[in-house]
Amino acid sequence: MTLCQSGELWKNCGRWEADDAWPGGTEAGGRTEKPRDEKRMTRGQSRNAVKNRKNYAETKITHNGGKGMRLRNIPGSREEIARSRYVVHEDVMKEKRGRWNEVFGNDHPVYIEVGMGKGKFLAELANRHPEYNFVGIEKYSSVLVRAVKKREEQPELENLLFLRMDAEELPEVFGTEEVAGIYLNFSDPWPKDRHAKRRLPSREFLARYDKILTRDGRVEFKTDNRGLFEFALEEAKEAGWTVEACTFDLHNDKEMAQGNIMTEYEERFSGMGQAICKMVIRR
Repeated sequence: MTLCQSGELWKNCGRWEADDAWPGGTEAGGRTEKPRDEKRMTRGQSRNAVKNRKNYAETKITHNGGKGMRLRNIPGSREEIARSRYVVHEDVMKEKRGRWNEVFGNDHPVYIEVGMGKGKFLAELANRHPEYNFVGIEKYSSVLVRAVKKREEQPELENLLFLRMDAEELPEVFGTEEVAGIYLNFSDPWPKDRHAKRRLPSREFLARYDKILTRDGRVEFKTDNRGLFEFALEEAKEAGWTVEACTFDLHNDKEMAQGNIMTEYEERFSGMGQAICKMVIRR
């Protein structure tokens, strides 16, 4: 298996003992609780972390890869989304915070994908795992409307819903320990260093995920952008998260590629010969 062992930081990165199935092709076991106080950085460590963070942005994260592409406006997309029964709208989503079991009508674990794009990955995941509930989150109407149209072709999927929202509001929509797992696939790299906090694997977003994940919840992140991936690994370390598994070449890693579901971007970039990176982290 190709693990992230190229440097001192990742010398302990490896697989975990599997106990429970993790939808999407990896497996998750229990976690060892780490005291909150041990996660805090000293002032000097914090300054160094900020400096390293800027270096990642300035030298490694480029415009290539991720979803940093121009969006094409689709007239009427907002209206179509407003009419869809597969989209949970703003007046309902915040009202149901902590009670998503009522939205789905069952007590199945809830998994979310942040920045789901056209929804191919999540639809396939929901099809494979009817025992779980899935929520796709997308900020842009012109992207979400395409997922809605595909969703309408799969009325048999009773465990998949969508939200149009900014991921910064996740703790306002999901309650404490309400989300069993989070997927981040080919997120926008936001290459400028002043936009580092907007990157979905940044420490700012990790803090938001921490508020909604169950105690044994995981975050899975895939990207073709090597610089963004290294940034994500560094952010996880600085935020006190544990990297359970990672690879710089997913499709040539037999263990981590088992059960892998390809996204639209993954198919495109891997078809161009670009290696796909993936990590699984826990608190």
